Amino acid sequence: MQTSFLVSFASVLCVAAVTTVVFQRLKLPVVLGYLLAGLLLGPSSLGAALTNPKDVHTLAELGVILLMFALGLEFSFKDIAKAGARGAATALFQVATLLWLGFLAARLMGFALIPSVFIAAMLSISSTTLIVRVFHEQKVRGPERQLVLGILVFEDLLAILLLAALTTMAVSQQLSPAAIGESALRLALFLLVAIGLGLAVVPRAFRMVLALKRSETTLVAGLGLAFAGALGAQAMGYSVALGAFLAGSLAAQAGATKTLEPLVMPVRDVFVAVFFVAVGMSIEPSIIAQHPLELVVFTLVVIVGKFIGVAGGAFATGAGLRTSLQAGLTMGQIGEFSFIIAVVAKDLPGGSTLFALAVGISSVTALCTPTLVRHGPDLAQWIERKLPHSVQTFASLYASWIDATSRAAPTLRSKIRALLSKLLVDVFLMAGVLIAAAIFDERLIQLINARTPLASTGAKIALAALLLAVLLPLLWGAANIIASLSRTISAAAFAENMEGDVDFAAAPRRAYRLALSFIFSAACGLILLVATQAFLPPGGGTVLFLLLLVLLGIALVRGANNLQGHVRAGAAALFELLAGRASAYALQHSGGSDELDDAQALLPGLGELHAVTLELQSPAVGKTLSELNLRGLTGAAVILIRRGEQAITAPGGQETLVLGDQIVLSGSLHAVRLATAKLLGKRTKRKPKSVENDAENTL
Repeated sequence: MQTSFLVSFASVLCVAAVTTVVFQRLKLPVVLGYLLAGLLLGPSSLGAALTNPKDVHTLAELGVILLMFALGLEFSFKDIAKAGARGAATALFQVATLLWLGFLAARLMGFALIPSVFIAAMLSISSTTLIVRVFHEQKVRGPERQLVLGILVFEDLLAILLLAALTTMAVSQQLSPAAIGESALRLALFLLVAIGLGLAVVPRAFRMVLALKRSETTLVAGLGLAFAGALGAQAMGYSVALGAFLAGSLAAQAGATKTLEPLVMPVRDVFVAVFFVAVGMSIEPSIIAQHPLELVVFTLVVIVGKFIGVAGGAFATGAGLRTSLQAGLTMGQIGEFSFIIAVVAKDLPGGSTLFALAVGISSVTALCTPTLVRHGPDLAQWIERKLPHSVQTFASLYASWIDATSRAAPTLRSKIRALLSKLLVDVFLMAGVLIAAAIFDERLIQLINARTPLASTGAKIALAALLLAVLLPLLWGAANIIASLSRTISAAAFAENMEGDVDFAAAPRRAYRLALSFIFSAACGLILLVATQAFLPPGGGTVLFLLLLVLLGIALVRGANNLQGHVRAGAAALFELLAGRASAYALQHSGGSDELDDAQALLPGLGELHAVTLELQSPAVGKTLSELNLRGLTGAAVILIRRGEQAITAPGGQETLVLGDQIVLSGSLHAVRLATAKLLGKRTKRKPKSVENDAENTL
């Protein structure tokens, strides 16, 4: 006997209500409660008689549409501008890292080509819903929250593009450059027409609806727009999720977010719950039990890979070491987009396995996320303390160099953009050559055999030599562009000295160039791997990529060691400067001393320099630098402690601070402000005193 729609709907909501209350009381993610409800109502349980899978599937599709529409409402061009280049670069780096690692892990574990692509895509997107909820529950504030939310804005956009491409791939079930190119052109044309027409019509029409100031009219118009967008995308062969997302983003351009979002959210929450229950109903525990190794490996890929991708990308763009590490720990999960991708993959050979793995990985990582967020600061501090002292110093100063670069002249920024464009052209040309060689290798070998007296082995050697001859100029050109980029960007932070002058910025400039070379080389290598790994044998490119990173990493560590020597020498020079200032003040500027040079010009590469004198009420008195953990908590470094006539340069963590110590901090302006407030025990937005003024006012 077929169950009625009403019975199915009531059963889903009632069981979901019970499980979500239980999971809320246990302080576990409610998404897991919905999945458990689905498992209890699934075909392998006693509750199967209460639901009709077709009805639940229809309700789940409504949940997907409303979920994507709500995400689109939160996604506007203003959000993109606010998230900025750092959010975009970090999201791209993180997604590329997971596409590489996920695909490699899947292929090495025996998955076919197309399923491996879907697995990589599933693992690459974090859960916006889960992260926002955990942030709210744990009252997470500060720069790491802003950074993570900025990354999620661009990650959601990348997820939409991936979803559109994967929908086409699921239909054709083939992966070829021609098919990819055709799909990309069709997608670009669809987005161009949809966004163009939408911007011309939707914002104006929706402003008229908003002018009526009637909640029910606004809600009905919003839902109508959501389902119209979903229907339009489906008619063009794309997922309903893409159309609903575009509809939401177009409504956001009309300024409807603040009005429409509170109205849509309750409806969305109901059907999103149904969506996750439907996912739970599709779980086949026997399939998960058959793949324990895959579940463990892919879960580790998500947690470790996202940590590396987010932390590496955020630090490279100047977010600071501690903030970057915490952000990386926060985003180690998969969520709603991964389920939607898994649903698209269900019709592929082995699609049920992919779906089961997506559910398993999501459940495990959802359980881990609250713990990682809660203990993120402690874990970030522990990681930071385990780094070599020279690397810690480099990490503290790197953010200040990025700040200095961001203030570069427009002409210099134009030059940097031009070099980046040339570098991308070289990288994509290399990718095209490698893909073409992989696709047409047999034909080329036959052609060489036919036109030359070479045997099969000789033809292969000749083809390899020809490929190398084509690639070497491109590699050489890319290396030269990376070197030029590194020089140009470092010149924005450290002005080149005139010939014959002593170059006080030599060590920091060299460390900055090495860091930039490492970053650009890693980014180019990652692009090549992601673009070509589906066409080349797994492993070979990864080994070369990792070898390159090791060599560049060794050079970077040596540069950090040289920088540590520069910091010690700079701290000693700074002590002499402060002592000279003190003598001049004691002489009441009697003309017996010359004007002091500006400390910032004398000691380039040390970031913003500020001195703090510990007073009686300072909470730092009697504590060691290790206990204060200024570097881990704020990103600022203590390069000098002036204790009377004693100079303690580049002090270690065991150094105990005493009353009257004059502590010189270096780092970005934001980091130094935070460290100053912590040393003085004050909550102040006042800019810290400069080195010179502080020395003069406290003597």
